[in-house]
Amino acid sequence: MTISMTPAQAMAFFPYDADRIALARARQQAVWEGRVPDKLPILIHGVLTAEQERIPSFNLKEGFYDPEKMFLTQLRGMIVCANGGGDAIASMRANLGCGVVPTMLGVESLVFEDKMPWVREHLTDEQVLRLAVPEVRPSGDIARAVDYMRLFQGWLAGRGRVYCADIQGPFDTAHIAYGDAIFYAMYDKPDLVHHLLRVSTRAIIVALDAMKAVNGERRGESYHYNELYMPTGGMKSSEDTTTLIAPDQIELFSLPYLEECLNAVEGGYVHYCGKNDALFRFVMGRPCVRGVNFGNPDMHVYETIMETCLAQGKVYYGGWPKREGENSYRTYFKRILAPLKGARRGLVFACGSGMFTRKNGKSYTAPEVAAMWYDLQD
Repeated sequence: MTISMTPAQAMAFFPYDADRIALARARQQAVWEGRVPDKLPILIHGVLTAEQERIPSFNLKEGFYDPEKMFLTQLRGMIVCANGGGDAIASMRANLGCGVVPTMLGVESLVFEDKMPWVREHLTDEQVLRLAVPEVRPSGDIARAVDYMRLFQGWLAGRGRVYCADIQGPFDTAHIAYGDAIFYAMYDKPDLVHHLLRVSTRAIIVALDAMKAVNGERRGESYHYNELYMPTGGMKSSEDTTTLIAPDQIELFSLPYLEECLNAVEGGYVHYCGKNDALFRFVMGRPCVRGVNFGNPDMHVYETIMETCLAQGKVYYGGWPKREGENSYRTYFKRILAPLKGARRGLVFACGSGMFTRKNGKSYTAPEVAAMWYDLQD
């Protein structure tokens, strides 16, 4: 598909509001730093107007190989964020998949039109043993990400943020690079796994440094997911694979490398899908972990999670599903706010704007939903 609009032309449709962004950043920053904001932030996205729909979008394969197509597609998402009227901060990334760091270790990505890239083949034992920690350099898809980020920075012209490509945690990175054989190798070849984890950790740090040199983030801050600002840590560490291993394996093969990564960028937050109570307990006890985010919040008990976050000075960032019998935003928001007992701390709340409709069937707008969230805090 040809490109019918330039990045400069598309930016004319972006509703940049410096005052709203400054307030949103201040609210998110206060929560992460343990201070009291004027309102707890709500991260909510709106919809495109008919005019904004004129910006073209492209499939994932087209975007992977063409930075202009990727930019235009992601700009649509940034505009949806900006139209939300809450505290989400619009941002985009070089959207090249979660295999970007493993490609620095020698694996290659398969690129698809309808799903994110995935690795073509896994590393062999011989290839792992040939990897040298000091020799890790930005290469593979990270090099592509850096090039795309530099272009995105220019096209946004200071009116939006470019956040780092999809960085996984060290154990997830090693799993992607080596494949499911890692679950056997932890028992049969532990020295090889530790070597791969050391190289993966180094690769993550090198990749972050290279990307932050382009997007202007301090080492100890990060933007993420086209909504989040975290001033107390430089990365999100995805620990999806870590949920699949036993507590003793987590302590041996995951936590030391996770801590090394997070300490290198002055902290960060941990994301994972699924549920692993030992992993949650471990990460909540680490000073370098600033907070948590769940891919499957429905697997967790909200009140327990928030009580733990508040007791340990951590932040929960994310949303929660509505419960049966909750038939309005006010009822839902009151439950979300209840564990805080009037305090404004520990929560950067991400909310869907389409959870409830009016009695006449008309949808609430995102700014209306945000206003209800703020009103309930008075």
